[in-house]
Amino acid sequence: MRFFLLAQRELGRILPRVRQNLARPLEGEFALCDARDDRLRRSTRLARFTSLDYPLEDLAPPLADAQLLYAAGDILIVNGSETIDDRDYLQTWMLATRSDALYPLDPAHRPAKRRGR
Repeated sequence: MRFFLLAQRELGRILPRVRQNLARPLEGEFALCDARDDRLRRSTRLARFTSLDYPLEDLAPPLADAQLLYAAGDILIVNGSETIDDRDYLQTWMLATRSDALYPLDPAHRPAKRRGR
């Protein structure tokens, strides 16, 4: 299913709100499944975000031990650990079926400010 993704962390650290607001969401296919992790030598729940055109191409590093933290309306929040340069880092993904559902993080879709009377 088509989703828009905003990563909430970089190398395990939560991105400052300013950087979250400037980030452009990725568009792709989201999948959550059980898979064998040879590095951990066990089965794990794996979250993947792949290209719509090339299903084997990951647009973001897969999340091992993924957990669905929130699901309501058009929004999913998933966290897990991503591996970058053989190191594991905590990552949180905010996913939405519509890019405008990622408001307040997506400034392009914020409503205009009201003028005071």
